[in-house]
Amino acid sequence: MTKPTPYILIAALLLFANPSTSEPPLKITGAFGIKLGEVHDPSKIKIEKTNSNRETNNLSYSIDPPKPSLPFHSYDINITAKSRRIFSISATAFIEKRETALQYFNNIGGIIAEFYDKNVEPVYESNGAELIARQGEKRIILLLVEIEDGDRYMLMINYLDNGMAKVNEFEKAKELGINLDSF
Repeated sequence: MTKPTPYILIAALLLFANPSTSEPPLKITGAFGIKLGEVHDPSKIKIEKTNSNRETNNLSYSIDPPKPSLPFHSYDINITAKSRRIFSISATAFIEKRETALQYFNNIGGIIAEFYDKNVEPVYESNGAELIARQGEKRIILLLVEIEDGDRYMLMINYLDNGMAKVNEFEKAKELGINLDSF
């Protein structure tokens, strides 16, 4: 066995001592040109369809985002009922082959791990996979789910601000005359 040259040792030390590899993660702020917590402005985001639910009082819109990204083709936002702030941004893709779907999942998951949560680990199951990056009340949830009709998969990513989702619950309760401050 040959001894490593001093140049290789120095290169390895520089690699591990490089401060750029220990940079703090990027903050989860939004995706596809849309910011979490921002007041929804219909003039900035083209709405394709409204998917409001009277039971939950959620306002959900299928949209055409300012910055779409492959492989996704279907985009949605959820906004708080009263203040109209965006608390969820999601995108969906349908992919025909398992290998291709896993490749997309692993590539996107790698980006999430590199930039948002270095401690995140994907969980693989026989019918799909999931990865959840957490930063306080904010999450990035990446899911890969096998669809029942065979070798077809749904890849979904969701940027969620649980704090804003809770604001939505308080707004709904207040509208119904329920005081949640006493709980």
